[in-house]
Amino acid sequence: MKKTKILNILLSIICIFNISCEEFFDTIEEKEELTQTEIISGLKKALEIGADSAVSITSKEDGFYADKIIKIFLPPEADIILDKLDHPILANLGIDQKVEDVVLRLNRAAEKAASGATDIFINAITEMTIDEGLNILYGTNPLDSNADENIFDSTAATGYLISTTYNNLVTLFSPIMDEALDEPLVANISTNQAWNILQDLYNEVATSPANLLLGWQTVNIDLSDHATAKGLDGLFVKVKDEEKKIRENPLDWAINIIQKVFGYVKENPEG
Repeated sequence: MKKTKILNILLSIICIFNISCEEFFDTIEEKEELTQTEIISGLKKALEIGADSAVSITSKEDGFYADKIIKIFLPPEADIILDKLDHPILANLGIDQKVEDVVLRLNRAAEKAASGATDIFINAITEMTIDEGLNILYGTNPLDSNADENIFDSTAATGYLISTTYNNLVTLFSPIMDEALDEPLVANISTNQAWNILQDLYNEVATSPANLLLGWQTVNIDLSDHATAKGLDGLFVKVKDEEKKIRENPLDWAINIIQKVFGYVKENPEG
């Protein structure tokens, strides 16, 4: 009886305002739709969480060094050293251990630098404007020319952040990394000092008359650009991981805007 009464009231409202049933239910559905402001707010909050988590994970000891995915190795220009690790003279000088000493310190520097990246990320996220927010929410980075709109990208928001802020982030992150490279983080020897020891040792052997005749080349590499790029790449890997977690299980997060925005997408995958 109650259901019939409620239905009659609804039909009376429709008649009074002279709207069709279709228009009536469309009005109800519109109230459930996300606003552009909510979408942007949800995306920014997800990226803030991802950035904070990325910094927390990577800034711990072994955050980079023990992670097979983001561990930083010597730059490609140093391959001429790595290709000769078995050379008798270099082997006797312990060149392989000196390479590992540099790699360890390089990752320690990245871990140290990561601890200062939070504000850089948050400022970049806060200042960005997401006109293409709906595309990003539904798994497409509109600034990725290779993106396939038919394939859902669970890291589209992070991808958009990289597309819009990466160069600025490099500029801001570089001095933090340079400071870390110069800091004696392991056995009172900095990354740059360990690298110079390795580089000078190799160059001394490479410039012997016999090896010059064999075409050996010397190396003169500044680790700064390489360390900065790889450090940021590692941080973004972790931001992507966090975005995936949020998209997969939005209700795990005790944040209303996260639950509303990403929960809506889970329930309405087609938009």
